[in-house]
Amino acid sequence: MNKNLSLDEALLLWRGRLVFRQYIPNKSAKYGIKLYQLCTPDGFILEIIIYSEKGTVDNETSHAQSVVTKLAQRYLGKGNTLYLDNYYNSVQLAEFLYQNKTHVVGTLRKTRNGNPKHVISSKLKKKTGEKVSRKKNNVLVLKWKDKRKVLVISAKHTAASDKCNNKRGVEKEKPICVIDYNQNMSGVDRSDQMISYYTTPRKTIRWYLKVFFHLIDVCLWNSTYINNKVKPKKAAIYNSEKW
Repeated sequence: MNKNLSLDEALLLWRGRLVFRQYIPNKSAKYGIKLYQLCTPDGFILEIIIYSEKGTVDNETSHAQSVVTKLAQRYLGKGNTLYLDNYYNSVQLAEFLYQNKTHVVGTLRKTRNGNPKHVISSKLKKKTGEKVSRKKNNVLVLKWKDKRKVLVISAKHTAASDKCNNKRGVEKEKPICVIDYNQNMSGVDRSDQMISYYTTPRKTIRWYLKVFFHLIDVCLWNSTYINNKVKPKKAAIYNSEKW
């Protein structure tokens, strides 16, 4: 199994009345039922939690950390790497996961408790590429100046940089943790894209039926993914005899 796992939110379109209906502006559906998903970077869905306000997870810790630990429970202690966005990440979560032999890589909100004050308060120059970082107990917090300031956290990388090509093919130097995050974080978006091509649409006024048919789509996509992985490629057969 892939050791890299991405965790993010998906949104199932639902415009009817529902107590826990959510609004997420950066999703194509905008309004609907929020799903927390754990995927491989290429879109295979491993775990799903349906957000239902109170009772979604045990809130012994923060809601975000509880979601991460519940989704990743079966994958802790196996040397995996979790890629998370700034909604979930914190220094405390990174340290907890590292103690459970799991690395974390992702963006970070500057208002999180436990952030190194030196990194948060440092004012980077306008020159693109400048960075500042601090590392404690194998957890790195780094601020990097791109077009805007980017704050990242990693329990896997150092503050070293490497060169890579952007979307326009222009070579640019970026921190290795940022490059790694960009390459492995799109698992949920990938699965949403593949499911959207061939859905099982059913008109219904019951939200749970909507969820049911969505889970069927998830099963169909996962089975297609597995089939493509295990099915041997057919070798082309050429006839060497002359016509």
